[in-house]
Amino acid sequence: MAVDFPTSPSNGQTFTSGTITYTYNSTAGLWNSAASGGGGSSVTVSDTAPTSPSDGDQWYNSLSLKMFVYYNDGSSSQWVPASPQQAGVAGTAGAAGAAGSATSYANLAAFPSSGNTAGDIGFATDTKSSYMWDGVEWQRMSIGSQIGPRYTTSPSAAHTLNNDGTTATTITAVAIDESGFPITYDWDAYSGATVYSASSLPAQLTSVTESNGVFSLVGSSVEANAGSFVFRTKASDGVLFTPAITTVTLEFIPFWTFSSNINSTTSLNVTTPLSITEYGSWTATVSEDQIFDVKMWGAAGAAAHGTLNHGVANISVAATATTNFGGGGGFASGRITLAAGQDYTIRVGQGGMRIATSAAEASNTYVTWLAGGMKTGYNASAYMASGGGYSGIFTGTSPAQSDTILLAGGGGGGGSVTYGRAGAGGGTTGGTTTGGSQGGYSGTQSAGGAPSVYNGAGAGGALYGGFSGAYSNAQTHPSGGGGYFGGGGGNAGAAGGGSGYASGSVTSAVLTAGSYNVPANSSDADRGSAGSNSGLSGTNGKILFTAV
Repeated sequence: MAVDFPTSPSNGQTFTSGTITYTYNSTAGLWNSAASGGGGSSVTVSDTAPTSPSDGDQWYNSLSLKMFVYYNDGSSSQWVPASPQQAGVAGTAGAAGAAGSATSYANLAAFPSSGNTAGDIGFATDTKSSYMWDGVEWQRMSIGSQIGPRYTTSPSAAHTLNNDGTTATTITAVAIDESGFPITYDWDAYSGATVYSASSLPAQLTSVTESNGVFSLVGSSVEANAGSFVFRTKASDGVLFTPAITTVTLEFIPFWTFSSNINSTTSLNVTTPLSITEYGSWTATVSEDQIFDVKMWGAAGAAAHGTLNHGVANISVAATATTNFGGGGGFASGRITLAAGQDYTIRVGQGGMRIATSAAEASNTYVTWLAGGMKTGYNASAYMASGGGYSGIFTGTSPAQSDTILLAGGGGGGGSVTYGRAGAGGGTTGGTTTGGSQGGYSGTQSAGGAPSVYNGAGAGGALYGGFSGAYSNAQTHPSGGGGYFGGGGGNAGAAGGGSGYASGSVTSAVLTAGSYNVPANSSDADRGSAGSNSGLSGTNGKILFTAV
């Protein structure tokens, strides 16, 4: 029957109707009931479970509209559904929805870049390929069998980084996709189980950038980071990528630095033998302390003019006559240690020149690089045969004789056939001469070679050969070879050769003099043509550095 509850009840107010007592819940806006009398279980109607329930009490959840019984299963007590829900009979299946389809576009560029929902699919009719919107951009979908890009220019299998910390070296890749899709390039790297990327570079690298398949790698300048890793180039067509493997190495091998080009370079790895056959003088340094085995030859002196004899122009002597040849270059070798950062001077002597004095006169000057000179006032039909220059290595940038480490002397200039053969470069002493008083003598370890006593010929000195006498008749005027002490200049007779030298810092030092026109150690395969004379101007000297 209907219950007539009081109007405007207050929270907690009770009202009894028959055997049921109701309590008003102002929060829920309803009366909660509890049966009374008869000793049966109570039924509470509320949106929360009653507190301090007894076994068998009932609670009707006014929010879920479900009945619960407080039940003790022998080990615990809890509210359980009074009548658990049972699954009903399955209903009739609904009608099938309409079939979906991807939106077609002429090409990828025509796909919308906004207003898309993740999972949207588009179809590019030009390449007959499907794309899915990933929430940020369109990603090409793999459908059917695929072939990845193919390299037309493969990255190199091995690559060495620059170790100055700033200079980039490059790895280049060019790939095509046979279906016509555009290629993009990426990379990663690994060493053992460790994989590297742009956010976690290997220790050997400081940066990697890529542009159209050209990867620019800047190596570390920290020697502790030396080592190798595998760089993996990736050419992608948007679905598949094709890798290419390059072993990248960072190493710190000592290197030469030169003040000007030697063999067309101002820098050279010391593991590459340094062979210098051009004449000149260079300042050089090495990046780390380095031991070298060194061989060197002085330059040969020039030959006398073949038709000139002492004052007798009508006596013909062949230009290839041995007695007219200039002296051969001397030889020096040994093991030296060059210090990192220290400046050294390397000098290679020029071959003696045989020219007419009317073409090149000078006044007590050195007309051959690192060799001897001549005076002015020659007969216009006279000829000059200058001595060959020395070859050597010195400490400092403007070395004096005291800065010499190792040196090979140059040969003296050839003279008139009447007055004997020229002295070759030295040895501790330059080679023997046979010019007598008309010729000069070779230098020693302590003094330059004495000159001819005639016509003001000059003595050799520290690191230079003496100039020839100013004899007025038509003849050849020979100058001394350059050396630790240079050879003396001749008048009509041949000039002396310069001496060699090895400082106390050189180990296993060898100093050898040539024999007249034959250069010292002439059979050594490393000599080439250095220090030779076969009837004209002499050939240049040579220095060969080989790292140990």
